[in-house]
Amino acid sequence: MIPVDGSRQLHAAIPGSRLIEIEDEGHMDWFADPTRLIDLTRAFIDAPDATV
Repeated sequence: MIPVDGSRQLHAAIPGSRLIEIEDEGHMDWFADPTRLIDLTRAFIDAPDATV
C-alpha cells in the first residue's frame, strides 16, 4: 500500500492529472459499497477533458 502522500506527489508531477480523495474512506472501503467509486468513474469517463 502507498501512503496517500505518495498519490498526492504523483498527481502533482503529472500535468492534467486528477486526484480525488473521498473523505472518511479507507484504501479498500469501496469493496463494501462501490457506489461512490462507480459514480466518480462514470463522471470521469463522461466528462469533457476540462474537469470533473
